[in-house]
Amino acid sequence: MIASRLIVPIVFVIAGFIVRPAAADPAQDAQAFINDFGNRASTQLSEKNISDAELVRRFRTLFQEGFDIPFIARAAMGRFWLRATDDEKVDYVALFVDYIVEIYAGQFRDYSGGGFSAKSAQVGADGIVTVVSEIAQPDGRVIRLEWFIADVDGKPKIRDIKNEGVSMIATYRDQFANEIVRHDGKIAWFINALREKTASLHTASVGEATPALTSLTSNLKVTVGGIQSGSGTIMMGLYDRSAGFLSAIKRSVEAGLLNDKERLAGVALRATVGSESIGFSKLPPGRYAIIVYHDENDDGRLNESTWGVPTEGYGFSNNAQGFLSAPSFDAAAVTLDGTDKSIAISLIYPTKSATPAPAEKTQ
Repeated sequence: MIASRLIVPIVFVIAGFIVRPAAADPAQDAQAFINDFGNRASTQLSEKNISDAELVRRFRTLFQEGFDIPFIARAAMGRFWLRATDDEKVDYVALFVDYIVEIYAGQFRDYSGGGFSAKSAQVGADGIVTVVSEIAQPDGRVIRLEWFIADVDGKPKIRDIKNEGVSMIATYRDQFANEIVRHDGKIAWFINALREKTASLHTASVGEATPALTSLTSNLKVTVGGIQSGSGTIMMGLYDRSAGFLSAIKRSVEAGLLNDKERLAGVALRATVGSESIGFSKLPPGRYAIIVYHDENDDGRLNESTWGVPTEGYGFSNNAQGFLSAPSFDAAAVTLDGTDKSIAISLIYPTKSATPAPAEKTQ
C-alpha cells in the first residue's frame, strides 16, 4: 500500500531545475528556486498530450537534475550503507533512481495541477535552507510542504521534503531497513530484490478467476489478532480473483472496502482490543485472499501518510508481506478444497518515530 496518495506532493518534488548565480541572501535564493521549481513541475508533468515515454523521460531528467540523489540514496539506506561494498553502492544508487521513476512517473497522467507558492525560508546553523510552501487544491484544501535545500557544487539541490511532518528520507530508510533486517542484513539480497521489484513495476499483475466446483463447499474462519484499541471498526474483504484483490489494495486507501464490487464478501465489525473471529460459509473450492484493516477513526478508509505508509493497523491472509508494497494475490491466497479451515491474521501497526532533519548524520 505503498504510494497511492503521494501524487499531490510528489509533483512538486520533481519539478524543473534552475541554475542560479550565487545570491547574497541564501534564504531568498532558495525560496525563489523552490517557487520556480513547483510551478515548472505543474507545467511539464501535467501536460495532457505527451506520451507515456515522454512523461517518464521528463520525470527522470527533472529528478536527476533537481535532487541530491547520492545524498538521498545514501541516507535512505541508513546504517547499512557502510556495510555495502563499492560495487553494491554503485548498483544500489542506480536502482534507487529507477525505483523512484517507476513508482511515480505514471501517476502524473491524471494529475491536473494546483496552485503552488513558496511562502518563507530560513537558513539553519548547518547551512541547510528550509523552505515552506503551500499547494492550493481544487477542493479548497491547502497542502503544506517543507523543503530542505543544500548548495551542492554551487547549485541548489533538494535533500529532503516533509509533508505533515513526515520525511521522505525517513520513510524510505525505515522501509529499506525493515527489508534488510528481515533477511539477515544481506545487502546483496536487498539489491537483487530492489531490482526485481523495479522490473515488476513495468507491468501490472492480472489474475484469472478461479473455476468454482459446486459439488463441495468450505467454511473459513478468520481470526484477526493484535488489535490495539477498541476505537473504530475492523474492515475485511474476501477476494477470489487477483485483479480484484490488487485493485482493493488501492481502493482501501481511497474509498474503503464497503462498496467494493470486486470483493466476494465483506465484513465490518466494531473493534475490540485483542482479537476477533469472523466466519465465511459455503465457499466453493478455490483460492481466496483476505485484506483487513483497523479503521480507527471510522472514516471508512485505511489511512496512510503522504509517502504511502499506512498509519492504521492492517494485514493480509497468510500474514503475507510484499517487498516495499502490499503482497501479491499468490502470496496471500488460501486454498480451500471442500474441507473447513481456520486461519489467523496479525495486524501490523506502523511504528511512529521522529524524523530528523536531513542535515543530521545520515552518511
